[in-house]
Formats: sequence, structure tokens, C-alpha cells
Amino acid sequence: MSTIALKIDVDTYRGTLEGVPSLMAVLESAGARATFLFSLGPDHTGRAIKRVLRRGFLGKVRRTSVASHYGLRTLLYGVVLPGPRIGRRCEAVLREVAARGFEVGVHTWDHVKWQDGVARASAPWTRRQLWLAREEFVRIFGRAPESHGAAGWQVNRFVPQLEAEAGFRTPPTRAASAHSFRSWTVARSPLPQLPTTLADAR
Repeated sequence: MSTIALKIDVDTYRGTLEGVPSLMAVLESAGARATFLFSLGPDHTGRAIKRVLRRGFLGKVRRTSVASHYGLRTLLYGVVLPGPRIGRRCEAVLREVAARGFEVGVHTWDHVKWQDGVARASAPWTRRQLWLAREEFVRIFGRAPESHGAAGWQVNRFVPQLEAEAGFRTPPTRAASAHSFRSWTVARSPLPQLPTTLADAR
């Protein structure tokens, strides 16, 4: 029998507050475990609207009901409505995940900011985003995180070394594809890289 590892990327405030408890119940009913990676800063999902100019984005919108997938309120966060701080607003849910025996780790601080900005970002910018998420994780769980899964599977050449400096041990950071492991990632990462192949959950 094959064994698979389940990684659940939690991107939004609504996904944390409503989706995570439901997923835990489903997993527990099946006797399954999973790693939950959390976005811990502000939910600025609405700012992703600028992606409408990217090739392929409208096709994705046509294939899925964006409003029902995210919820209208989520699509207004960071644009019309202030983005709620996920870590602070959902502390009880996050701690419950760990208390029920699931592995927990860091996804990101600000999902949209990381996904849209990290590829062209400097080392100081990248460090700050990682450390904001790390410090919030420590505040919530009382210990340092060991896992990091980059938002949108987006990284730059500084990420592998900064992950090591932050104390991460098993970063399931990259999407599995022909170009998953660029030469700079393989050469500079002191940590094992665990490619993932399934779409992330919102």
C-alpha cells in the first residue's frame, strides 16, 4: 500500500476559522494525519485582483466560482475592508490543531504580498516576511516552527538559507515540476526540499 503525506496550506481568515475545523473532523474520521501550514498575518486576498492581467488567470476564474470559493467578504479584504490578522483572530483554532495532534507550520505572513513579491525581492525583504511569520508562530504556539511551505510555491535565491537561519528543518516549499529545483536551490539549500504535487486549500 502506498503512503502519501498530506500538506494543507491555509491561506485566508475564513479558511482558518471555518475550513480548518471541518478538515480536522474529516481527517480524524478517516484516521488520517496532516501537516497544516498557516498564513499568520493580515488577510489581503482582495489585493490579488491585480492578477487579472496575468495570462491564464481569467481561465482559472471561469473554471471555478471565485466568490463561492473564497466568500465575498474575503475578496474585499485589503481593498475595501481591512485585512484581519489571522494569527490573532484565530489563535484558538490554531492551538486546537496542534492540541489534536496535527503537525503545524508556517505558510506565510501576508500571502498575497509573498506570492506576488518574493520572486523579485531583496534579502532584507525576504528575511522580514519570514521572521514576521516565525515570531507570530512562536507567540501562538510557544515554540519555534520547524516546517515552512512558501505561499504560491514562490521562492527566491535567498529563501533556502534564510529558512535554515530561522530554524526550519523540513520545508515542503516547492511545487513538483520540471523546473522545481533550480540550480541555486539545490546548491544553497542546507535543508531537505520536499516537492508537493497537489493544489493547496484556501
